[in-house]
Amino acid sequence: RPVLNEVGDAKLATNNADTDETKKSMHEHTASEEARKAREEAMSAQAFLARVKDERQQLELFEKSSTAADTQAETEDAEAEKERLAYEKEERMAARSQALLKEWRDEEKGQLQAERKRQRDEVEFELWLEAREKKQEEQRKAESSKHNPVAVFDTSLGKIRAEIFLDRVPRTASNFVDLAQSGFYNGLHFHRVIPNFMNQFGCPHSRDPNSRSSGTGGPPNGTFTNLVTGETEKRYNGGNITDEFIDKTSNNLGTLSMANTGAKNSGGSQFFMNVANNASLDWFSPGKSQHPVFGQIIGEGL
Repeated sequence: RPVLNEVGDAKLATNNADTDETKKSMHEHTASEEARKAREEAMSAQAFLARVKDERQQLELFEKSSTAADTQAETEDAEAEKERLAYEKEERMAARSQALLKEWRDEEKGQLQAERKRQRDEVEFELWLEAREKKQEEQRKAESSKHNPVAVFDTSLGKIRAEIFLDRVPRTASNFVDLAQSGFYNGLHFHRVIPNFMNQFGCPHSRDPNSRSSGTGGPPNGTFTNLVTGETEKRYNGGNITDEFIDKTSNNLGTLSMANTGAKNSGGSQFFMNVANNASLDWFSPGKSQHPVFGQIIGEGL
């Protein structure tokens, strides 16, 4: 029995040892399984976290992309709106410019028309004033001419009557009247006759129609009375009188005009009858000729 017990104890010890080993093995297996599960769980958690991180990054990229797209769209919209506003502004400015241009042209046209009307009115007024003054002058001359003396030239070809403009050129007319009344012109010839121009008379040397001195003479120095002012006038430097450039009666057909040498104050007794319109001889016209008119042939004498 003791042997059996030892064997039995040995079996029991062996069985116990096997049980402990089995437990140990089971425990290790369990620990390994738990570690594996823990690892799997950890890996699963890491994968989950990685996926979450990736999704988060993708979401951030999408949000950034969306934001950039929105920003770009907003920028493009802003640029488009800016261009639209600028275009509308240009359109408004262009329309305003056209309106101002039209307004300016209308105003300028109106001003131009007003200016033209004003100029026409001025011209018409000046013409009216000139016509009135001319009419008044004609009336004055007509009234004055009633008191002007009339000279009668008794020639070999008939009589010539001429009004002497005492009212227009009193000195020149008084000189002529004084010479005529003194008999100075009696027996003289027309020493210079130019058809379609004039006939000149009044040189004392022309008593001899063949005298070569005809046209060079004049009255003696002396005095005569101005029939308008009553003053005493002088003939000097060869019987000449002071020029009387005060009346603008032109050297028209039939007028009597003072002859002179072309020098200042060189008129005396000589004069000419215009047988044509010779305005170039007027003292107030351009040129050197200065011949004041002092009479007009009237009636049938011309």
